[in-house]
Amino acid sequence: TNSVINPALPAFPNTPLPAGDKGDPVKAKQMLQDAGLTLPVKITVAYRKSDTMDKVFSGLKAGWDAGGFDTQLDGFAANYYATIQSPASATKYDAMWAGWGADYPSASTDIPPLLDSRINITAGGSGQDYGYFDNADFNKGIDAAILISDQAAREKAWGDLDTQAVTKYFAIVPLIVDKFVFVHGSKVVGAFVNGAYTGYYDPATISIKS
Repeated sequence: TNSVINPALPAFPNTPLPAGDKGDPVKAKQMLQDAGLTLPVKITVAYRKSDTMDKVFSGLKAGWDAGGFDTQLDGFAANYYATIQSPASATKYDAMWAGWGADYPSASTDIPPLLDSRINITAGGSGQDYGYFDNADFNKGIDAAILISDQAAREKAWGDLDTQAVTKYFAIVPLIVDKFVFVHGSKVVGAFVNGAYTGYYDPATISIKS
């Protein structure tokens, strides 16, 4: 994906990535060299370990290494989020995998929870702002978006902030969008996936045939 915002939400900006969907390892190497760095640039990346994620990050490592990095992977499952939110992770890791989902169909439940430094960063850690992104202009944009009364205009403003985060500030690297498949037995009735209820079955409508 190319956005922090899920494509199912009205704010999804569908922002073109600077180097396209496949990246540009040659240009990436050149940018690192132009910055005065010696290649390969060592980075350490944390991810939540599983058989599937081991394969995912092995593939990501191959792409990052082709772009001039020496990617060291640190996969672990126990206390994963507590670990990457701790102050020690700010110096231990250069990037950390994390997942997020909108609580209801508005990107107001995406952008501020993930990228507003004022509600995330404390002496105790990063909150959901794992990369310690702290930008005064971006925070002003959050404040302005919250005050927009027109829904369509407000969601567009969230989409614009998403685009800034991904392509201007490089505060976050979008990777995947999960798609859920819901099934139920033949005697279950009222199984309704409520988009305003985090996209899961609404327990208020479900019952069983007698």
